[in-house]
This record gives sequence, structure tokens and C-alpha cells, in this order.
Amino acid sequence: MNAIWTALLIVAGIVFGIWYAALGIKARDFMTTEASASDRSLGWLFWWSFDSSLYTEEGKKICKKGQLIAMPLLLVYAGWFVLFFIK
Repeated sequence: MNAIWTALLIVAGIVFGIWYAALGIKARDFMTTEASASDRSLGWLFWWSFDSSLYTEEGKKICKKGQLIAMPLLLVYAGWFVLFFIK
């Protein structure tokens, strides 16, 4: 049973992770001039979607999509924690 859950978490983590990163890269094109150099170079990696003030209106739409993808991704992380650390 753990093998099935492990496989599901691996697939879900890869899919949601790549999707989130791809949206972050796309959102970089819609950053305002207020964004710092670090936001432009590494900002797409982690919590970019929760700081929508750095984006134009089109970028804010992408941020909302990123937030919707971040939630299941956090559930996948919680699943990993439950599966491997709570027995």
C-alpha cells in the first residue's frame, strides 16, 4: 500500500512542481520595474505567486493560477511527511 501512495506522491510532486515552475518563468515576463534583480532571477522558484504586487495585470492572473497550483503541491508535501515520518 505504501508503494502506491509513494508512486502517487512522486508523480503528483513532479507534475505540480514543473507546472508551478513553468508558470513562474512565464510570470517573469510580466514583472513591473519595481521588481529587484533577485526577484527576476530566482523569484520564480518558490513563493513568487504570493507577491502579486510585483506584476502587471496579466502577471497577477498568472499569480492566481500559481496559487491554485501551490495548494495541491503543499498537500503533496504534507502527504510525504505523513507517509514517511508519522507511523
